[in-house]
Amino acid sequence: MLLFSLLLTACMSTPERSVNGDPDADWPALDALDSEIVSIMERDGIAGLSACMVIAGELRWCGGYGEGNPANGMLATPSTPFLLASVSKAVTGVAVMQSVEAGELDLDAPINDNLPFEVTHPDAPQTDITTRHLMSHASGIVDNWDALERHYVTGDSEEELGAFLEGYLVEGGADYDAYENFHPDGVKRVSEYSNTGAALAGYVVEATTGVPFDEYCEDRLFGPLDMNAGWHLADFDTAAVASPTEYSAGDWTVLDHFGFPDYPNGQLRADARSMGRFLAAISSGGEFDNTRLLSASSVEEMVTVQNPNLDADQGLMWYQWILDGETVVGHNGGESGTSAEILYRPSDGYGVVVLMNAEGRSRTLEKVERAVLEAAATL
Repeated sequence: MLLFSLLLTACMSTPERSVNGDPDADWPALDALDSEIVSIMERDGIAGLSACMVIAGELRWCGGYGEGNPANGMLATPSTPFLLASVSKAVTGVAVMQSVEAGELDLDAPINDNLPFEVTHPDAPQTDITTRHLMSHASGIVDNWDALERHYVTGDSEEELGAFLEGYLVEGGADYDAYENFHPDGVKRVSEYSNTGAALAGYVVEATTGVPFDEYCEDRLFGPLDMNAGWHLADFDTAAVASPTEYSAGDWTVLDHFGFPDYPNGQLRADARSMGRFLAAISSGGEFDNTRLLSASSVEEMVTVQNPNLDADQGLMWYQWILDGETVVGHNGGESGTSAEILYRPSDGYGVVVLMNAEGRSRTLEKVERAVLEAAATL
């Protein structure tokens, strides 16, 4: 989602970053990695950070650093839930593929076959939008931030996912704008990253199955994989959730927790260990610890580039890029006061989860990822 500032609640001086480790697990001691991560945090103004390392489908290390809430000194550990921002889309993508595997959903069927309202691109009214279009950001639905920002609230939004989407996508709706909500080139003519399209993909699962999307994920993904994860702040003890922060001139500002109705695109909160289990499953063909989330063929389809003439990197929610000369697959995310990334290298199965309650700088996530991957090579 777009970075968005809400009410600022507290300021305090920057403490020295701490190495908190993982109080709930006994991982290999990686002192050089600890030192490197602390150095990056201090240089880039990061309040708290949790990270995990995946090797060949196994969770091999997790660590926590700094503070999940500088206002009260709560430490960041691998058990601390962070807001994942757009990394949430990687989870939404898996949930959609689970529905496809269950025979509930056809990626290439018109979404209007299942929705309780009709979505028509105003510049391509004869062209059906499919779930595959939504997941590959080729639906022609775009983000009108003048409208979307009005729906951010402190805490959880009380607005229903479907009601919000209908108001945005259906003519006559409160947020409908034929010019600003849709790309003029139409459907599957251009690739443009779409938070609204991703949220609609999640809602297609809900409309098709009759199960609210958050409950669907809990039943088929979070529960089976034993993930400490939830789509809403109400799913957690708020005091234990990492607070978004901003850093300026040596001081931290703690922001309020916030939410929005189109939650499948960016509102998931989870801890690093849970996301490590999730990444281990996907990077090893869909299974972790005798729990299968997806078939290997579904994982392969999800991470395969869908429209190379439009975007050479974009799969089904998941996408690929080059890190130090190697192809990696995953997703990143950023919101006000938070940033996150998950990735794995298909060549060797090495993977990284990095969650931060700060935006950092342009290369902060990459620097941490590089340090974790270098440490992985020593195990």
